[in-house]
Amino acid sequence: MTTDKARPAADEIIVSLSDLLWATRCADIEELSDAVYDDSDIDTWVEDVSGGVLISTSGCGTELRYPFLLSDFWEVVAEIEDDHLRTWTD
Repeated sequence: MTTDKARPAADEIIVSLSDLLWATRCADIEELSDAVYDDSDIDTWVEDVSGGVLISTSGCGTELRYPFLLSDFWEVVAEIEDDHLRTWTD
């Protein structure tokens, strides 16, 4: 985990929930989940699971296991949103 206060790079390696919270500037998993929910066009949330995080909508979810890149986290959030929106337009 990077120890300075600079904005983390997209290639920041996330090895734990505390790393993810630091990299996203969130105090806890609820704040991160709220931030993802507020930033998406659909209801999307993040949950802490053993060994990673689960990014979900009402219809599907993807579990990211540690370690992963910060960019991977945001890509999964976007993919879940895109997939869910695509099911409504197909």
